[in-house]
Amino acid sequence: MTMQQIKYIYELGHEIGGHSMYHDIYTRLKEDKIQKDIKMMMEVFNSNGITISAFAFTDGRYNKEIIEQLIGIGIKKACAIKSKSYTQYNLMELERHFVTMDWQWN
Repeated sequence: MTMQQIKYIYELGHEIGGHSMYHDIYTRLKEDKIQKDIKMMMEVFNSNGITISAFAFTDGRYNKEIIEQLIGIGIKKACAIKSKSYTQYNLMELERHFVTMDWQWN
């Protein structure tokens, strides 16, 4: 999607979440690289008038330290492919469900 399209759906009231700047898998990066990527991602959204409070972990991978970094910049909820329950922050470890033609609530 273009930033113009993202802004349009944001202005319609849809929530926009972050997913990293370069799609690096944070669990493979050093803390300073993660912080740099998150900061850059947030600056792009903010400079376009978009405030985000949600995040999807790249490749669904995360750990407690990454959660703490995201909380530190104001992210309120995050999802992974599979929740690991590393922390007491349940909204930071939401399990993602894929919606398909045969998808049903469990």
